Amino acid sequence: IYWMLDHEGRPLSDRKQTYALAFALYALAEYHRATGSDEAVDRAVELFGDTAILWNRITLVAVVRGNEVSNEFTVTEIYQKQGDGWQLLDLTFSSVRDTHSIAH
Repeated sequence: IYWMLDHEGRPLSDRKQTYALAFALYALAEYHRATGSDEAVDRAVELFGDTAILWNRITLVAVVRGNEVSNEFTVTEIYQKQGDGWQLLDLTFSSVRDTHSIAH
């Protein structure tokens, strides 16, 4: 995944951009969900090498002043393979403000 290409599709820089990788991962996840093909999952591993980006939507439920409230969040986790394990590099919770839902 490259951030900028020339008019013939050649990379202008081989620097990896987390932002671009995240969108590639979203696309691969949707392709897998739509087709059921494991090819997208295998390619995600190849594309990201030692970097993994996970994206989930969660619903947090709490009782506030006696009332149950729920809030949806998008959770983005970025990991990097280090030795025999994975190191968490970033964890972000973003409030979801759209009206569609993801089947669980």
